[in-house]
Amino acid sequence: VNSALYLLLLRFLNRDYAAVSRLVDSIATDTKYSPEGLCIFTELTRTLDDSHPDAHACRLKIALVTMDSPMKIPWDLTAEAAKFINKVAHISAVN
Repeated sequence: VNSALYLLLLRFLNRDYAAVSRLVDSIATDTKYSPEGLCIFTELTRTLDDSHPDAHACRLKIALVTMDSPMKIPWDLTAEAAKFINKVAHISAVN
């Protein structure tokens, strides 16, 4: 899972939203990540300055696959959902 998380982070920072969307299912969990994985997961906050419509969609998808775990999602889910809804017409149809 850690390697998938790291690859997802790199793809997200490179704004390759299609690749991020494909990788999200590989980081799904209902348990807490290892300390290394948690560190990588927390680094996803580096994507918060990315306001592309697909970035909001990717963050929501990440939240969806990790919501059953005891980890705190490193962004405001309500704000992300609101931004997603405001830009829904501009989101790519990926996965």
